[in-house]
Amino acid sequence: MRPSVTLTFTALFIGVGIFYLHYYGMPAVKREAPAADSGPAKLLDLEADAITFIQLQKPDDKETMTLERSGKEWVLKYPVTYQADKTMVDGLMTALRISQKARRLTREKGWEEYGLLQPGLKIGIEAKGLPKRKYLLLGDLSPVAAMVFARWDDAADYFLLDARFKQAFDRSVYALREKRLVRLPLNSLEKIHVQTFSNNFELSQRNSQWFWTEPIARLGKPAPREQMYEILMALRELYVKEFWDGQPVQETERGFSVSGPAIQVWDKNGKTSAVRFGNAVTEHDAYTALIDSEQVVLEVARGNIENFFKIFDTSEEKGGAVAAGTDSRTNPPA
Repeated sequence: MRPSVTLTFTALFIGVGIFYLHYYGMPAVKREAPAADSGPAKLLDLEADAITFIQLQKPDDKETMTLERSGKEWVLKYPVTYQADKTMVDGLMTALRISQKARRLTREKGWEEYGLLQPGLKIGIEAKGLPKRKYLLLGDLSPVAAMVFARWDDAADYFLLDARFKQAFDRSVYALREKRLVRLPLNSLEKIHVQTFSNNFELSQRNSQWFWTEPIARLGKPAPREQMYEILMALRELYVKEFWDGQPVQETERGFSVSGPAIQVWDKNGKTSAVRFGNAVTEHDAYTALIDSEQVVLEVARGNIENFFKIFDTSEEKGGAVAAGTDSRTNPPA
């Protein structure tokens, strides 16, 4: 499955789960022990920007992932340092803030009976207002409902959470990393330069209209609205297929060149984002790629790159030179 499709379904899954938890609360469950209290309560009572640190530990897989807030951004700090996927992190923080404990229960058996002695997932949290790091332990599924046993590491009691909460936090390093090739919001773009395998193309936006500035044969001609929408949608579909962590960049050996295929965009504030493409990785049906602000070799699906370049190489046939007066305004995706 393409990374973009996987990300779409992941975002939908988290969104639907959060919507359900927020508006419908937890389903009623059978009590398994005398309750310390009977009403639902928030898992964490925090403000939206209070959480500053999230750690995911999977003892069974001997895997730990750490996310830290840096200003308004989130960074994956361990096991690699890399920009975090904002949509994914926002979903995790929202789930922590609005999820409710279905019922708080008093323990009558050993923690191993609930899968909480050696939990399959531990979530570490640091936040403004918390004196120290808290760990949420997630254990086995409850036999009476679609719930999971959970407890805070410093608490004597335990409670139940919707099972989808655990699924939402059961993430890989790949899932937590930013995978978009173009990091600037697409609805803020003002200029796009594309160097395909054979030609150079450039588009600029003026007064909400896009015009060709390269090649010379199209200079000053408006780009059709449908074509610009296709270009912006295709940009959004360009995702990292694989990260080559720990490997040297070796620009020459991997085919990266200032005259080679590349994409560069500028936003309304003059910020730029650029990515160059190198050699084909035949066994993975991919091309190597390098974002100019980073030193990590990437793999991008070959079909996605070739299809994107094809939009430009065939744009003349699709109306690169359009009649004067054609409305080239577009509402690009975010």
